[in-house]
Amino acid sequence: MSDISESSIPGQTSISKGSPASEGDSSEIPRTAIDSGTADAHRPDAAPPALKLTPISPESFQRYTRYRTLTKRRTSYVVPPLSRSFSREPPTQWTAQPHPEGGLYFIHEQQRIHIFTDAYLYDKAIHAQITSAVDQLLAREEMQSLSSTDSGQIDIVLDLMEESPDNDECGYYLVDHSARVIFWLEEFDISTLEIWSFVPGIESPSHAKLCLEVEYWSHCEYFPAAMPITPEMLDELRDIIIYGIGDTMTSATTTQALLTDHLFRMLTLAKEMGEPVTKTDSTVKMRHGSIAVFARFMKEFARERFYNFYGEKTARLNSDESVYGSIAERSYILAWVSPLLFNYPLRHLRTVEVANMDQLIKYASWQKLITALSSEWQDVVLYGTLVLNTNVGFLSIPASAASVPGRVASYASVSFGLGSIILGIMLLSQYRLESPDVPEVTAAAKFFQDHGESAHGLETLSVVLSLPYALMIWALITFILAFLITIFETSSAPMRGVISAIVITVFLAIVGFVWTEKPFMWTHNLGVMRKKIQSTGAWMWSNDLSRRTKQEDEKQGPTFTV
Repeated sequence: MSDISESSIPGQTSISKGSPASEGDSSEIPRTAIDSGTADAHRPDAAPPALKLTPISPESFQRYTRYRTLTKRRTSYVVPPLSRSFSREPPTQWTAQPHPEGGLYFIHEQQRIHIFTDAYLYDKAIHAQITSAVDQLLAREEMQSLSSTDSGQIDIVLDLMEESPDNDECGYYLVDHSARVIFWLEEFDISTLEIWSFVPGIESPSHAKLCLEVEYWSHCEYFPAAMPITPEMLDELRDIIIYGIGDTMTSATTTQALLTDHLFRMLTLAKEMGEPVTKTDSTVKMRHGSIAVFARFMKEFARERFYNFYGEKTARLNSDESVYGSIAERSYILAWVSPLLFNYPLRHLRTVEVANMDQLIKYASWQKLITALSSEWQDVVLYGTLVLNTNVGFLSIPASAASVPGRVASYASVSFGLGSIILGIMLLSQYRLESPDVPEVTAAAKFFQDHGESAHGLETLSVVLSLPYALMIWALITFILAFLITIFETSSAPMRGVISAIVITVFLAIVGFVWTEKPFMWTHNLGVMRKKIQSTGAWMWSNDLSRRTKQEDEKQGPTFTV
């Protein structure tokens, strides 16, 4: 591909001498402040070799992975007399801009083309590399075509792969604010993006565009000076938040990732963003801190739209439904183990599956899950302590010493109670919410990653989560058994009859209550086993029927239809 002189690209000028764009007829290239004869302390001494331009995305931008350090030593700084300005002069035609978070980036504006970089341009070698990369990009034939067809603002972002004089590669991406997408001058496989890997089954261009919109808002968050805000954009954000609040307040299966109180706080900030602004020419002049927060909010909502197939045929409308129609098969092991643990594994398994629907973790579902489990484990620790105290008191009764089976049952109750308390405390310490005010799902991601790798990993997890409560129930049962054994061994016949009547009455009342309240929980395992047996029998019967039909057809000969 031949290089194009930059004089043919409207609104673009060369940034340095000796770049690829300046080769050939120099009369076609307008002179700029950098190319003028004035000396510049920041100007590179010699043009660096051409860099390899690599397409990247905002998610691979190295702002948070490039660690810059300095030497820990004592320094001094003498302030000259009458000094009141302490600003540092950036390279010509570049503007140094600190991010509200504290990071430093640089901006170069050329009418419609705005260039951004995190590279430390106060370093001559790095400045020379960025200058070379800019000249290479602006000299591309695709940039000429872009300039002749687009009239909106276009951003170019450059990211040196290494901040060293020997670096020979520079990442880049372009931004179209009118379309809210990032793009490149060559093909780019967006399936290599991390966010894309979370959502299998993407087929439509409109869904792929949502992925690029997430990256667009990341760019605006990184470079708030790049984004022009309009009143319509502020209204759009408020409308999204208001709908999210209404949905979380009225729907138990909302697809919103955040809780209602978080959305209310976001709405408060969104309203505050519009207060100190001044409107000029259909745009809103906002401070960079507000713009960065605005972009971060929009990124969160764009990401959720991408995850939920927003605007697609198979859009997710309920958080407990899979867009892939997949129904997890329960294993035979769970069907047998769950009754021994009073069907708590099945209940926890469904809750865990909803929180991890389609392997997409939502903070709202995660917090509800952990809050419910934490409350359950706290109750278990309390009840287990009461069971231990009751057993200690029971074993101190002289009558219990005469019953060996009663003591054995009481010892078993103590063991179950201790196991329940220990497991409850361990699970509480491991899965406690660090900061309920900050919607962080890193712990949730690790939670499901550690247990969801195997085919039945979540089943194993559900068994572990239900162990504290199930062991506590077994502790109660074995204590009741120890009490009854001791009573029946040490009491008279009339006393046994009275106790038996009372025990049977209480037992029937408990069973009736449980059966009435949760019949599904008690019949689910039997239903699973029955379905598996029926499906196996139906498969065998269909095979046998097809075999006999084939044999009869062979005896009758071929059949023709006129």
